[in-house]
Amino acid sequence: MICILRRSQHLEHVKTGLENAVTYHSFSRLANALDRVPLPNWERLRLASLAVANEPLLAENTTVLLRDRPDVSWESSIEDLPRDRMWAFNVTAEVPFSRAKLEYYTAKGEKVIEMDSGRFGGYDGYTIRGELRAGRQDLSFLPSACHDYFRDNCLKYFSSV
Repeated sequence: MICILRRSQHLEHVKTGLENAVTYHSFSRLANALDRVPLPNWERLRLASLAVANEPLLAENTTVLLRDRPDVSWESSIEDLPRDRMWAFNVTAEVPFSRAKLEYYTAKGEKVIEMDSGRFGGYDGYTIRGELRAGRQDLSFLPSACHDYFRDNCLKYFSSV
């Protein structure tokens, strides 16, 4: 299962770096700010669905869904998830946020595992967002199945932030 966290409307206009965060809630609020998550929920869900549908290893056994943010409401964030679940968190980037997330989920009684899988192709969101805002046309950071959809429907969100 791949969960796309819902962007909450009341937190959209926060534009501060993660270095100012100290708790999971403050990290999460900043990580979900409009400057870091410019795409609406539908567009993010659609991109993930396209990527999964076109990846043979995932297409038959992966569900993509929108999930409420756990820092806004833990109970509503898990209501559509299976009871017997395990969370896998990549701890490679944004280490303080990753640690805070692991501690938060563990404190909620969740099973968690840490992964150190690096970043695909060395990409990170900060760099990609900056290049898109500067007019980048190279979409190699996305699965090829997402290129046309992103170009036609999502690029506009990076010029208006």
